Amino acid sequence: MTLSLAPMTVDWASQIADWRYEAPLDIYNPSLDSVGAMLDGSHLAILDDGEFVGFVCLGVESRVPGGPEPRDDVTDVGIGIRPDVLSERLGTRAGELVLETLQMAGHTALRASVLATNERSIRLAVRLGFCETGSFLASRDGSRFVVLERELLA
Repeated sequence: MTLSLAPMTVDWASQIADWRYEAPLDIYNPSLDSVGAMLDGSHLAILDDGEFVGFVCLGVESRVPGGPEPRDDVTDVGIGIRPDVLSERLGTRAGELVLETLQMAGHTALRASVLATNERSIRLAVRLGFCETGSFLASRDGSRFVVLERELLA
């Protein structure tokens, strides 16, 4: 099983719009109007032996309304894994691939905002070397998010 990243396509973005997570992760359920935003270059597809299994999002599109202000010295990042493969430990492998890719591309620090009840993703971020630096309430619905940051070697 080999993971790789590829530019997001209309087909994959349309598939993401149909993904449905169970509560409490249903806050991550996308809508059809999010398809266009996934094609602006801020999203990459995660492929497992060529099969579309997730995505990575960078910059503005990975920020949660009400969260930390953008900073020039940090890249906001988020990873989404297809709901039916969440239990297959793809998150760890995908996270490692994203870290390596972003480091090679010259990024020096990363920040992720994770729903506070999403314990699995928080554990993954910590396992990948992120440290909790704060929390906030999302302006759209008051959900609590944890902010995690990690420096990358230059």
